[in-house]
Amino acid sequence: MAFVFSSYSTYSVANNGDIILLNSFAGSAAKIDKKQAPEIMKLIQGGMRDRENKTCDVLIKHGFFIDESIDERKLVKKILDFERTNAGANLTIMPHENCNFRCTYCYEDFARNKMTNEVVSEIKNYVKNNIAQWPYFSTSWFGGEPLLALDVVDELSREFISQSERQAIEYSSGITTNGFFLTKTVGKKLLDLEIDSFQITLDGPSKIHNQQRPLISGRETYDKVYRNILELAGIDSEFSVVIRVNFTKQSTQDVDLWLKRLSKDFTGDKRFSVSFHPIWSVCQSSNNSSELYSIEDSEQSVYELMKRTKELGFSLKHHTNALAPHGNVCYASMPNEFVIGSDGSVYKCTVALNDRRNKLGNIINGQFELDNELKNQWEEVEELQQCQTCWYQASCQSRCCPLATINNNGFPPCPANKDGIIEIYNTEISSND
Repeated sequence: MAFVFSSYSTYSVANNGDIILLNSFAGSAAKIDKKQAPEIMKLIQGGMRDRENKTCDVLIKHGFFIDESIDERKLVKKILDFERTNAGANLTIMPHENCNFRCTYCYEDFARNKMTNEVVSEIKNYVKNNIAQWPYFSTSWFGGEPLLALDVVDELSREFISQSERQAIEYSSGITTNGFFLTKTVGKKLLDLEIDSFQITLDGPSKIHNQQRPLISGRETYDKVYRNILELAGIDSEFSVVIRVNFTKQSTQDVDLWLKRLSKDFTGDKRFSVSFHPIWSVCQSSNNSSELYSIEDSEQSVYELMKRTKELGFSLKHHTNALAPHGNVCYASMPNEFVIGSDGSVYKCTVALNDRRNKLGNIINGQFELDNELKNQWEEVEELQQCQTCWYQASCQSRCCPLATINNNGFPPCPANKDGIIEIYNTEISSND
């Protein structure tokens, strides 16, 4: 039996001569010592006959090489399409669309407030009417600031847990919060409600964070948020926290000492990770546009910051997960993923709430009444020829940003991390040697 290098595999030669192998369908990564590099390069270029040795066996097992008689693209497309269309349901729920912060880069207009009792009832009925069709069910709490409506989060979560138990399906939940109200007491309450995944934003050192993320009154927020995260770390329970850092060109210059402090408090705790996100100039009307990034020039800064966090002991798992199948597929392209606003509006995307193409309809009488033509714009994509032959296709499936695809007349963009994922894995693998 002959094996060839998978069309979902790629490789890179590191500066020291080691080879990094990645595969986006298997979600596999490997480093080959430079001493074996010539042998592996021959296999990549010419294939292998049978399982020639232990190394070959491992490479086949992890998907880097595949039986040459298999139509790999056809097989993988069938599997991925099945997984996508038969996935469970995820509802991103906005219990409150206002916020106690006024972040300088925020795109929301805070035109709506707390979710009404009527909408809460509609959501309960929607889940009750549809949950039997779902293999699993998850929720994401978003805003505004969702903890401004903790009572709504509590009421709906208890209903979702009850319905999931009744149907004997898995239920999971996470929350995106500014962290201001996330005291230890609130953290324990959320964990009791099976909300065990947190994204909390700290925009670097206190001076920068307070400039970018003040309260409505203009008061500072850093100390309270940081204290709450420390208290959350003191809870003896299983959960995960992603500390999100939104940065500009200027703020990256001041972040190193802050990262050292962060590492002192959290690197021994594997529940915590750090994720960096550039503030893009195309999203802002700021007068300080020279401090903001274009989409094209931001990724190198992200990699440099990630490398620094890895050196300080943080895991890059939040970033390396992108390699896996569906790892770069946007939730908005998934057929059973929707955003529900506080007024009962149903959307696909959380970052285009005022875009008329994003509002699909409303929740009425326990069901979604949607414009299916708009819905299909978000979920259906025509792959370009270059996508069909790309090694990263299993990760993004031309669905990394359906909003960008719509804006670009149906032409899907490449994931921003495609060119850098090898560098990310090189950092991750090398530091684990």
